[in-house]
Amino acid sequence: MADAISGQSPAAAGAVAGNGARPAGDPLTLAGRTLQEMASYPVLLCPVASISAFRHGERSWIVEGREVAYLDAVRHTQWFNVLAAPAVVVPVGQSPEGLPIGVQIVARPYEDEVALAVAGVLDKAFGYRHPPLARSTQNSY
Repeated sequence: MADAISGQSPAAAGAVAGNGARPAGDPLTLAGRTLQEMASYPVLLCPVASISAFRHGERSWIVEGREVAYLDAVRHTQWFNVLAAPAVVVPVGQSPEGLPIGVQIVARPYEDEVALAVAGVLDKAFGYRHPPLARSTQNSY
């Protein structure tokens, strides 16, 4: 139910501090700070996941004795969706098991061509390698 004076919901009204500033952990504040940093650093290179490559169908892993669920492993990448920042993933290597290891290229909002250009440079430098499954079934039509 909206607050009678401000018209905001109690949750939204609580998001703004008494001096009108948003709390440091507020998503809008964090988005603003990230975009401000990206004025100086227009491209970010990030991991695709917080774990190494995994096989199709796997949804959890044990990392340092703790279970890591799929969405937790990729949670840090979701932030760029909030920013409306274009992102591209390019394979740049392989794990010891032969699975692809990629890098995520993130550009500023509305600069899709920048993300794609950097992806092209990385793809040309590192080249695509078929993952193990693709190699074994590549010519089995």
